[in-house]
Amino acid sequence: MKRALLILSIVLFAIYSCEETGYQKPENLISEKKMAKILYDIHLAEAVYNKKKYSNDSITFTDHDIHFSILEKHGVEDTLFIESIIYYSGYPKIYERIYKKVIDQLVMQEEEFDKKEAVKIKPDEKAL
Repeated sequence: MKRALLILSIVLFAIYSCEETGYQKPENLISEKKMAKILYDIHLAEAVYNKKKYSNDSITFTDHDIHFSILEKHGVEDTLFIESIIYYSGYPKIYERIYKKVIDQLVMQEEEFDKKEAVKIKPDEKAL
């Protein structure tokens, strides 16, 4: 939970920051493209986690598990992820560009899901 709050506070700081501060670039900075993929996976996994958490489904993992498993999937250490988040937060225009990719991907995913749901609930024409 503390890690999630830390990441959230960094994101909020970046959004409300007006000037580029020029934080020191980490040695192995995560590329914008890879960062967008990681953040997409994190937000998608958190949505599933929260849906299950508030339903009757039992959960055998925590939000920490989600973050670590996603970082492991992408071959990124948690310290490098945090350093990269801090670096990008110093450049709001770049950070906004990364999050635009994440949001676009999430919207596309939602639209695909909605199309599938619409097909599932389509009324039987013979019954009418």
